[in-house]
Amino acid sequence: MRLIEPLAPPGRYDSADPFGNYGGRSYPHTGSDWNGVPAGTAAMAIGTGVVVNKQWHAGNGNTVTVKLPDGHYYAYLHLNAEAPVAVGQTVTIGQTIGYVGDTGTNSHGAHLHITVSDSPSAYQGLGNKIDPWAFIQDHINGTDPVTPGQTQEEDMGQLVKHPNGSVAFAATDGTFTVLTSMDEVNALVATGAAPSTINSLPDGFIWNLRLQVAQKRKTQNEI
Repeated sequence: MRLIEPLAPPGRYDSADPFGNYGGRSYPHTGSDWNGVPAGTAAMAIGTGVVVNKQWHAGNGNTVTVKLPDGHYYAYLHLNAEAPVAVGQTVTIGQTIGYVGDTGTNSHGAHLHITVSDSPSAYQGLGNKIDPWAFIQDHINGTDPVTPGQTQEEDMGQLVKHPNGSVAFAATDGTFTVLTSMDEVNALVATGAAPSTINSLPDGFIWNLRLQVAQKRKTQNEI
C-alpha cells in the first residue's frame, strides 16, 4: 500500500504540534496537521480507498473519512466546505477529496488535520489512533495494488482534456474530477497517481457539461 502527503508540494507537515502533543489542550493531539497554505488549497487523498462518511462536526467542522485497503481509516478535518466526493465512492491516491479550511471550533487558522484510526468515526477522534505522519512515511515508498492482468501503469488514473480547456483526472473506478489548477495536475504526476501525458476522453464516455462529469455513452440497447 502506497501513501503520499496530502498537500502539494510536500513539506507542509507541522512538526511543532505532533500526534499526542498536548500543546495547551486538555487532551493529546489526535492526529497530524499540515499548514502554511491558504484556505481553499486542494487536499489530496493520501491513499486509495472508499469514502465511508462525510460529516459536519461542531469541533472539527467539515470532515471526510476514507477506508484504506489495510482496514485503517483516515479522516480530514476542518475542510472549508462539504467534501466533493460521495459516500461509497472509491477515491484514488492523489485525487482531490476536499479543500483546506478553518471550520469547527477546534480550528484556529486554515490547516488540514488528519486522524488515522481503526474506526469509521475517526473524524470524531475515536478508535485506536496512530500517528498519521509516521503512517504516511512508513508507506511513502509502498506500491498500490494492481488489477490482475494489468501493469502498474495500466492501473493508474489518467489525465484527460476537458471541453472548457482545463484538465480532468480520470480515476481507475471510472469517476472524473475536474482539476482547478496546474498545481493539482503536477501533484498527481509527481506522486505517480497519473502519467504525465494528457489524453482525450476514453472511448465510450461523453461529457455532461451541466453536471460537470463524464458519463458512459448509452448503447442502443440502453436507450
